[in-house]
Amino acid sequence: MPVVQDKWISNPLDVVQELFESSTAPSWGVREYFESKINSQESLTQIPSLNHTPLHHLPEGTLVRYRAMVQDQFDPEFYLKVYHSRHQQTKAESRHCGMYRDVTEQPAESEIDFEHDLNVTGDRLTLYCVPIPGETKWAKAISISESQSSLTESFSGSSASQSRLKRPLSEERDNCEGCDERDSCEGGGQMEVSEGEGLMNKRPRDTSDIRASTACKRPDMNTPLPNEEGVTAIVKVYSDFDSFKVTSMVEFIGVLSVDPSLACFESTTSEGVDSLINPVGGETAAERKAHSPPPSLIPRLHTITARFITHSCPLLPRELSPPVNNSSILSQLSCDVSVVRQMTLDLLTRTLLGDSVAAEYVLLHLISSVYGRTDVLALGKFAVNLTNFPPSLVDSLHTVLETIVTKCHLLSMSLENMNKSRFSPKKDYHANRLTAGLLQLTDGTHLVVDETALTPGQLSEVGVQNLTALGNLIQWQKVSYDFQYHTAEFETNVPVLLLSEGKSILQTDCWVPMVTSCSSVPQQQLTEDQLHQIRLYLALCRMLQYTLSDDIKKNLEEDFVLMRRSDSSVTAEVFHHLLGVSRLVALSRGSAQLTMDHWTHTKHLEALRSNRHN
Repeated sequence: MPVVQDKWISNPLDVVQELFESSTAPSWGVREYFESKINSQESLTQIPSLNHTPLHHLPEGTLVRYRAMVQDQFDPEFYLKVYHSRHQQTKAESRHCGMYRDVTEQPAESEIDFEHDLNVTGDRLTLYCVPIPGETKWAKAISISESQSSLTESFSGSSASQSRLKRPLSEERDNCEGCDERDSCEGGGQMEVSEGEGLMNKRPRDTSDIRASTACKRPDMNTPLPNEEGVTAIVKVYSDFDSFKVTSMVEFIGVLSVDPSLACFESTTSEGVDSLINPVGGETAAERKAHSPPPSLIPRLHTITARFITHSCPLLPRELSPPVNNSSILSQLSCDVSVVRQMTLDLLTRTLLGDSVAAEYVLLHLISSVYGRTDVLALGKFAVNLTNFPPSLVDSLHTVLETIVTKCHLLSMSLENMNKSRFSPKKDYHANRLTAGLLQLTDGTHLVVDETALTPGQLSEVGVQNLTALGNLIQWQKVSYDFQYHTAEFETNVPVLLLSEGKSILQTDCWVPMVTSCSSVPQQQLTEDQLHQIRLYLALCRMLQYTLSDDIKKNLEEDFVLMRRSDSSVTAEVFHHLLGVSRLVALSRGSAQLTMDHWTHTKHLEALRSNRHN
């Protein structure tokens, strides 16, 4: 179909309408058309990123891409998938596509015929999406560098740009006299869905007085981690509803919708109680605020296609997904795996004040990942508790980890944090939304728990619940979501490193007392290329495929029998722990299979650790 160059990016809705008018395929081949356009990394980077492009530089109706975590799912939304309009004078009928838009459009001097027999009602899933929690600065910086900011200039003269004469948010705040700096003034008409009729109603209203007298306070962004930076968006999905789960990492590609009519407006009654102007469907004011925030703060995105993110390392190809073979790790690294492994160990050893044993266990922890589940057990997890840990070293270790992993968060177990924070997500039925908790994290987020911050005192009921939630995450790799009348457990894959002065009150997979050989952290001199090699190494080791050959299994069984004869304390549980550690030792060396050398090194490492317990 002939279209002008880049029209599929600057005016995707025009392309959709053309496909709608000419195609007989299901959904008119829209998804297939756009996927054919973005079949390479080069074409993908031509699409402006909602994560890194200022919102006021993106015209209404532009095709954008957006990387985010699914934080919540709202109730399904009904809309007019196909609708008809009739010219007021000639009575000529026109047929329109209602997908990928919030507000209806029809030719001049025409009106929508909501009662037309050939109108088609559809439903779409609404997702509340937030920036990927805990994403580190270096990972964000690479993503930003890949975004082509010059694309915004190409839109400056387009008709779409002219149709959206929007000022930057900073200007709105400066010019809105008497408003809080977090306030936003929006207005306009809104296209809504009547659940009874299943039709999309356009409710234009005069908002000139509202703009002057009423300001919509900035909504709570509802991000799991405090002070999280990035774009929050309401994403609407038209297919594969069951594929989108909470905490999923997704890259959405779709049509940006920032029409000011989508904002919720409040007024205050004489009694001082907030009430909605033109409430719809019996929604409460809190629900309306949560589901219809100002689009200048929380834009809408109508998804045409979406790609689930299997890894969050921007240095690796997007299409790479676990498990990968050992040839992949060798091809990605510019030097030998053993060299990068030793470089990583040296970095961790210096950070841990010369403790090479603790450094190796931290390395094994960093490449650990849940690869399967048996009954209630999460196979592959490796939560490590470093004891005798100097409190002054917490920030230094966290800083180093932030430079080599893609997602990391430091969680303080201070009494104030335990008693006042919310660790588990909780359903707010008044606002009809899922209130985020600190443990609502994506897979592969490294959680560093600082137990050295815990001081003598009384845990409140909330504190006890938070402690239980943290313990369940460490032991079972599950997070309980509180739905008030019941709880639901969601599986997760979040490696936990616990730092404490004595043995932790929480049960972990491995307890390593630290033995330091120096009193301060030596200066670390690593080039950016060396850091990139370490980042690639850690990311690939977590995805590496692992197998046990029949010969190795037989040798391990025989060795277990010998170990049992010489030491009665070697139980099946101890043997299972050794198998888990040996798996990580093999992966850390870039090996897809366990060898007897790996097994011997594992037993030596465990012997060194056990001697520290005495």
